Amino acid sequence: MSAFLGFIHHLMWQKINFTNSLAEEVIKDFENVESAREEIDALGTLETGELSEIIDTFNIHGWLADRVELVEERLAKAVEMYLKDKDIESLKVKFFEKGKSENFKGSKSEAYALVSSKFLDGMPCDGSITVLSDEDDVEFVVYKDVHADIWNKYAGVETYWTLRDEFVRGVLNGKYTLEKRDNIYSIRG
Repeated sequence: MSAFLGFIHHLMWQKINFTNSLAEEVIKDFENVESAREEIDALGTLETGELSEIIDTFNIHGWLADRVELVEERLAKAVEMYLKDKDIESLKVKFFEKGKSENFKGSKSEAYALVSSKFLDGMPCDGSITVLSDEDDVEFVVYKDVHADIWNKYAGVETYWTLRDEFVRGVLNGKYTLEKRDNIYSIRG
């Protein structure tokens, strides 16, 4: 447990805010936005502001872990509610466009780094995702799906990965391709 805020804590806060922004993007597409927001906000809302001003400095890890769970659940619930009235294809387009809006122009390794900087895959020491190779193509494996517990209560973890993969494809935007074989992903091109 850390006694002070470090780079990793700020990175986690950025990822938390990104995940919450995805939930907000989904909420915007509801016919009755107010009603949807009210239902999703019943799970809890994310604080805004500078991390150093809002975090419990006596319980940094626990405070961040609670927010990770909150925003994952907000996104999962928003997606589940969305899919009651609409099909997943329109949501896939939304996630692709969100990825495309990153205006990525870098290498395959930089693409992986960008995606890793966005999604809540646990702390690096958790080892939930590990890079197998980054010499030519980037290959990484998902050892532990940290999203399954929450997403399987809502729209299913397969839905999470489908939408995330579309975000990644949007980031790559045809410059590279994303391939998946079981729990092993490759960025090729």
